[in-house]
Amino acid sequence: PSIMSHEIPPALPPRPPAPDGPAVQAWLETVILHYYRQLYRYALTLTGQESDAADLTQQTAVKFATRHESIREDAAIKAWLYTTLYREFLLLRRRERHTVEFEETHLDPAEETTPAQERRVDSRTAVEALSKMDEPHRSVLSLFYVDDLSYREISEILGAPAGTVMSRLSRAKDALRLLLSPAV
Repeated sequence: PSIMSHEIPPALPPRPPAPDGPAVQAWLETVILHYYRQLYRYALTLTGQESDAADLTQQTAVKFATRHESIREDAAIKAWLYTTLYREFLLLRRRERHTVEFEETHLDPAEETTPAQERRVDSRTAVEALSKMDEPHRSVLSLFYVDDLSYREISEILGAPAGTVMSRLSRAKDALRLLLSPAV
């Protein structure tokens, strides 16, 4: 299976007119199930840890369940979920900075044995390289290539202008190329 698999989930049912009750509960569950896999994959890309990704996805689901009424249009739900997950990730990262020191890791050029013109990058190698990148690069690459979001959607999620998103994406692609290129 490719890292870029694009499963198109079925369309969401419309939001129930009543602000609470069993119909709203069922709708909330449907929305969360609809986006859960995408959100978890994004969280995993950000954190690199399954447990942290599961926690972030769950926190996002809880926030959606308690704040869904603040989202005026159903078309904005996806962006709201991604933005909320990203903000939760930033909070997690701030908390970790106060308690944990990270050791910097680098790719070992001695492990490279394939000539540059013959080198092909498989999904596992790409994901490993992505996990070694700084968060802003990792996030924008994941949102664009893995989650197949537009510049506008990424701009909304990251709270940055579309031009900034485009330049971050360009720098992130250059950084990824460097990580994946063989040592010369």
